[in-house]
Parts: sequence; C-alpha cells; structure tokens
Amino acid sequence: VIDVELKETDRRIVIEGSVYQGAGNNQVRLSMSNAFYENNTFTDVESADVRVTASGVEYEMTHQGNGVYSSTTLNGTPGESYTLSVVSNGVTYTAESVMPQSIELDSLVLEYNEASLFGPAGYTVRCMYDDPADVDNYYRFLVESDAEEKTDAISIVNDDFNDGLTFNYPLFQYFFEGGETVDVQLLHMDAANYRYFEALSEMVSGQGASSAAPGNPPSMISGGALGYFGAYYRSSKSAVLPVQ
Repeated sequence: VIDVELKETDRRIVIEGSVYQGAGNNQVRLSMSNAFYENNTFTDVESADVRVTASGVEYEMTHQGNGVYSSTTLNGTPGESYTLSVVSNGVTYTAESVMPQSIELDSLVLEYNEASLFGPAGYTVRCMYDDPADVDNYYRFLVESDAEEKTDAISIVNDDFNDGLTFNYPLFQYFFEGGETVDVQLLHMDAANYRYFEALSEMVSGQGASSAAPGNPPSMISGGALGYFGAYYRSSKSAVLPVQ
C-alpha cells in the first residue's frame, strides 16, 4: 500500500482497478478518502454499481467484501480495450485502458553485495526481459517477499532508451537478504497508466520536502475520483536468495 497525504479539504472516492489476462483476473477496490486531519484513513464503499465493458459485452462486478468488486466471467485479452463504469451515490465515474501485448519476464539475476559504507550486505535483484522493437512500451514492477512487505516503492520504466533491446533492470529500491523468497511481477501497461504512476511516484518522493505542501495524487478517472484503472499483461518470476 502506498500512503499519500491528501489535502485537508478533500474527501473523494478512490478507485483502484486492474484487469489482467485470463478469466477472473480482475479487481476494483472502492474507498472514500477522509480529510487530512483525519489521518488519511479510508472507508470502504460497499454499495456501488461497478461494470467493465469489453468488445461490446458488459460485465457486472460483484462486491466481494471490504470494498473489493470482481467478475469471474471477465476475460482479460491482450490488445483489448476495457471501459470501467462506477456509479456511487448518484455519481458516475469512468475510465478506459487497453491491455498491451504479452511480454514475459525471462529471469531474475541475483547479485550479492558485501557490506560497505553504502549499506549492509545483501542482494540486488535484476529483471531480464526482451522489449519489442518499434513500439512504445511501459512497465511496472511489483515486488513481494516472505520476509517483509516491500510495497512502498513505485518501480516503473519505459523503453525510450532501450527500444527492442534486452532489459536488465535493477530493483535498486529494495534490499534483499539471504534466505528470502522474492516474487517479482512485471506489468506491461499503457501510456496513461505509466503517466499516472510516474506522477504519483514524483509526488510520493517529494512529500518529505519542506519546500512544498502535499497535494492530491493524480487521477486517470473522470467524474472527480482519485485513483487509476488499468488493463495489464502480467508475468512473474520467483527466486530464493542463497544464504551467504
């Protein structure tokens, strides 16, 4: 979970929606943000009408609890366009996303670093995959470990300087120790989602600066909601880090 401070006057619906390839691999989470002085807690929205449309077919998403909605029949397909519609308290919110073509995470390269002035001993994990040539591609990495949560960083990259090449992307935002089991997901996403997470990353990294007050995070959803909706092609690899 990425914590972002909100402006004091804001109390808005937050939509976090994802569609992945395959049947039933989707989720839309709805919550209501509270004002800044209320410690940025979020209240689940449990009575909304949530639908996703693809190829002219509308899929109604069922509330599963805790503000999470999903559909078992919605089938994520690369190249398909998806439209999200959320109706809550009489207000309609919409967003669109196109699932990019399949790209597979080929392997994880483990690099052990001895303790130094720059930090303790541990591992750097590099992600290897081939980028398709002559098309703009955008990626996000999600990282999990059985040792601790590693969800506070936003790891994104595009192929502006690596078009058609093999990526060797280091997850420098994370520190890994021997004995950990690490799972890395590569999400291939559209340009709108990349811009959203790029802006969100800049905002989160700037919250500690005293020169600027925190603002609201960006949104790619119409109707005044905060949040995002994306159709992603997802690939993953796991590795057990050796104990030195």
